[in-house]
Amino acid sequence: SWVSTFLLPRIYCVAYYPSKPETLFAGTADVPAGGGWLHQSTDGGESWNVILDLGSWLNGVGKFYFDPINTDIIYARGGTNILKSTDGGLTWENKVEGIVSSGGYVQGISSFAIKENEPNILYCTQRGSDTINKGHLYKSTNGGENWFRIDSVLNTLDPRVFASSILLDEENPGRIYVGMLDYGQSYTPTYTNGGLYLTEDDGKSWRKVFGGEVSVIKADYNKPRNIYFATKFGLMTLLDTLIVTSVDLINNEIPEEYSLSQNYPNPFNPTTKINYSIKEAGMVELKIYDLLGREVTRLVNEQKQPGNYEVNFSGSELASGVYIYKLQVNDYIATKKMILLR
Repeated sequence: SWVSTFLLPRIYCVAYYPSKPETLFAGTADVPAGGGWLHQSTDGGESWNVILDLGSWLNGVGKFYFDPINTDIIYARGGTNILKSTDGGLTWENKVEGIVSSGGYVQGISSFAIKENEPNILYCTQRGSDTINKGHLYKSTNGGENWFRIDSVLNTLDPRVFASSILLDEENPGRIYVGMLDYGQSYTPTYTNGGLYLTEDDGKSWRKVFGGEVSVIKADYNKPRNIYFATKFGLMTLLDTLIVTSVDLINNEIPEEYSLSQNYPNPFNPTTKINYSIKEAGMVELKIYDLLGREVTRLVNEQKQPGNYEVNFSGSELASGVYIYKLQVNDYIATKKMILLR
């Protein structure tokens, strides 16, 4: 059963203080005038006080984030702001130094993430409004005092960078998932339908794991993790296996034909190599399946130029057994079996 308090209009978000469950924070917005307020309750929501008038900061606040080590540090993300409190929510400052602004305002802060093991390291995304005003992915190493971009490659893969969410890998620094939305734009030569992107080197390179709008990314606590992401087609899941170590171009001599080689060594424990050749440029997909036909991972999912390639990967997080790997590029499809034997 539910009881309505009618105390707060146009609530965008609500969160409780992890170390003080009776202390709640809420963000409200004044629509369509702009601006909003931060509210605090110290009695479990029975009463509320305004602790910050956002004034001309548009779009209010969309979510709160709590430092996992210092309980006095709280972040609040809104459409045009990243607010930070260092005194448990009593006072707040806007921390957007280094983020691209337009007309005096930072536009479109769409997602935010804080590293649990190193809470001074933060990530945020700024959504693009068109192909000129591109969105960006930023990183801060000093608790938001200043930000710098790590999205140069991502901007070429998704021109708009309308990001919805960020998921960090706490055990593997620099490994980040970013979900993209399509923003409902009309089809053009620079059109993108969004997707789920993964970097394993803190933004230096990216690969597209899923093509299509992604609105939310979550993970469980299994080892390896299950990644869950919401799409237009429903809730998707993939196993977050760390099995790709590198994809190297052996040489750029143009092969006479497509080919997929048997992995070596085979059986293997836990690392092996797969070589393949492509004679024409195209979208290359190299996937691994279990014997039930379930996709385990995508080793390669990107545009490649003609040449001979070698994939190095580790099956350290996979169970022993027989797996199928499949190469598809242009009209060429080939599959082979490999055995992980511990």
